[in-house]
Amino acid sequence: MEVYSCQANALDTTLISIESELTRGFSGLQLIGNVSEVCKNGIERAKTALENLELMLPQKRIVVSMAPASLKKDGSQFDLALAIALASLVKDSMPNIDLSKWMFISELSLTGELKPVKSIISYTLAAVYHGFQGIVICHKNLSEVRSLTQFKINGMEQFSIKSFNHLNEVLQWLYEQIDFPSISSEINALADKSTQLNTQILGKNFDDMLLDQNLELAAKITAVGMHSLFLTGTPGSGKSMFAERLPSIMPNMTESEHLEALMISSSCHEKIPKALLAGRAPFRAPHHNTTTAAILGTPKIPGELSMAHGGILFLDEFPEFRRDIIEALREPLENGSVHVSRAKSKVSWNARVCLVAAANNCPCGWCGSTVKKCHCPTNKILSYRRKISGPIMERIDIHIHMKEPSTQNSDVFTNTKSLKKSITSFMADDVQNALEFSKRRNESLSIQFNRDLEAKHMIFASGLNESEFVHLINHMIPKTLSRRSLIRCLRVARSLADLQLKNKISEIDISTALSWQAEAAAKARGDFNSGIY
Repeated sequence: MEVYSCQANALDTTLISIESELTRGFSGLQLIGNVSEVCKNGIERAKTALENLELMLPQKRIVVSMAPASLKKDGSQFDLALAIALASLVKDSMPNIDLSKWMFISELSLTGELKPVKSIISYTLAAVYHGFQGIVICHKNLSEVRSLTQFKINGMEQFSIKSFNHLNEVLQWLYEQIDFPSISSEINALADKSTQLNTQILGKNFDDMLLDQNLELAAKITAVGMHSLFLTGTPGSGKSMFAERLPSIMPNMTESEHLEALMISSSCHEKIPKALLAGRAPFRAPHHNTTTAAILGTPKIPGELSMAHGGILFLDEFPEFRRDIIEALREPLENGSVHVSRAKSKVSWNARVCLVAAANNCPCGWCGSTVKKCHCPTNKILSYRRKISGPIMERIDIHIHMKEPSTQNSDVFTNTKSLKKSITSFMADDVQNALEFSKRRNESLSIQFNRDLEAKHMIFASGLNESEFVHLINHMIPKTLSRRSLIRCLRVARSLADLQLKNKISEIDISTALSWQAEAAAKARGDFNSGIY
C-alpha cells in the first residue's frame, strides 16, 4: 500500500511515495531509500505513537521504502505518512478512502500528537498540482493552508483540506468512518475576512511625522513604482522613521507575489504572520552586522532578501554592512531572484523587493550639519562614502537627502490631526489611484510596476510619439548620465506622471526624476564641491 508525502527544495517540491511490507528475516524495522537521520528518527516516532494507541507492530521483519530512491529524504513532515503506512500492516480492514488520492504532511510526537511543519504552503500546492483529492495536516498549520483559498488556483475548488490534532483522529477517519469537516466550505468567509484586513492600515504610519512636500512626493512615488530609495542625512533627520512608515501606503501584493511570499515565509516559519496572510507587503530590516548567508539565504532557508519579496527591504546604516553583502545586491536588484549555489545543492529564491537604504553623511554623522560640528577627517569621510560603490548607487532609483528639522521641537507633540482624514490615508489613496491609472498600460506590457519597465517599453510607456520622445531625451538628459541611470530616471518620471494621472510624461517629470538621481543628489548636498563624492 502506497502513502504519499512531499519534500521541498527551496520553492520546488518532489512527491514522495512510502510503502511498507512484511518480509522474511529477523524481526525489526528497516527504513530504506536514501534517508537522513531525521527520517530515521521519524520512523521511530511513528512506531512509538502507534504503540501508545495500542497498535503493536507484528514481530516480523518490516521494510519501509521511500521513493524516489535517488533523492535524499530529509524532514519531519514524513512522520504522519510513515505512521499510516505502518498502521496498514496492523489493521485488519482496508481504509475507507483511497490513500493514493491523499497527501499526508505532519510531524508526530511520541504520544501521537500532530505537530506543524515548515513549507506547508508548498506541500499543499504540490498536492493540488498533482491532482490529489486532498491533504491531511496538523490543525496548527490550518491558518496557513486556508489562506490558499483566496487565490484562483486551478483544482483548488474541489480540493479538500483535513486538519487533525492527533494520530488517533486520523486513524478514526481512515478506518472507522468518523467524519471530520474539511475547510472547503469556508472559502467565502475567508475571502470576506481577508478583504477587511487588507483595507486596514497596519503598523506605523505618516500621521505622526512632519513631511515636507519633497519627502511626501518621494514616499508616494516609491510606493507607486516600487522604486528603490536611498536616504542620507544627519542623525535624527528622520531616515529610519520615514522608512518604517512606508508600508502604510504600499499597495497590497499582487496575487502571484502574494503566493510566492507565502511559500517563502512558510519555508522557514511554521506560523506565517497575519499581515502577510492578508496580502500586506512585508517589511524586513536586518541589522548591519548580519552575515551574507542571512541576507542572501542558503539552499534550505531563504534570506532577508527573499523574505522581503513583494515588499520592502530596509537596510539602515547602509555603509556599515559588509562590502561583499552590498555588492551581492547587484543581481537581485536587477533580476528579482537570488541564486544560491553549493557543492551539492543549487536553488533559486524569489527576491523582487523595494530596497530602501539609509546612511549618515559621515562616520560621526554630522558632516554638513548646521547643529553640530563634524570631527571626521576627509580621508575617513571618503572611506565611508566609498563603501557604497558606483554600480550599487546606479541601481537605486531615488536618492533623497533629508534636511535637518527646522521646526520647533514642540511641533512634534502639537501636530494635531485637524483633517477628518489622516495624511496617510490621503497618500495611500493617491498611490492607489495612480496604480489603477497605470494598470492597463503595465498589463499590456506584461509587467507589474514601473520599476519593471525596460528600454524597449519606454517610448510606448512615455505616451509620446518617437520624435517627441527623442527630442525630450536629447533636450533634458545630460550626456554624462549612464544608460542604466537613464532608464531608471525614465521609470521614475513615468511614476510621477501616473501620480498626476497623466498619459504623457513631461519635462517637469524628467527634471524631478533627474534631481533624484545619485549624481544630482550628491551635488545638492555639496559632496562634489567639497571633493568628497
